[in-house]
Amino acid sequence: MGQIRLDEMFCRSASYRQEILPPPKRLETDSLNIKISVKTWEREEGRVDVELGVQIDPDLEHGQPYYVDVYLFARFHFHDLPEGLTRDEFTQRNAAAIMFPYAREVVWSLTMRGKYGCLWLPTVNVIGLLDQARERDAVEAG
Repeated sequence: MGQIRLDEMFCRSASYRQEILPPPKRLETDSLNIKISVKTWEREEGRVDVELGVQIDPDLEHGQPYYVDVYLFARFHFHDLPEGLTRDEFTQRNAAAIMFPYAREVVWSLTMRGKYGCLWLPTVNVIGLLDQARERDAVEAG
């Protein structure tokens, strides 16, 4: 992998009320309103650019008051893939799993000085979330 850079980040509180909500706690995966998107661009041989988008919607019932959007860009250079792994599988699944810990750090940093405290994202099975999103999209489309 050559580089990872932060392309865009956005955070806004969902609550405009004057009362103070308790600080967000470490969220459980099943109570997290998170969407992950992956875009890829094939470049010259041996190079793929990947954009990971992480969008988080607030869930005041579970103590999560923030709208968060984070977009990371990575350029992957590779010559040989492990046996049984195609380039498409790598760019659509594994690249996102590699990039997600960086997105978690950005979300934490972005919210740490927020009115309601920092948002700690759990470790997430990114490949599983992407597979669920593809299945959901296939059902909705067909």
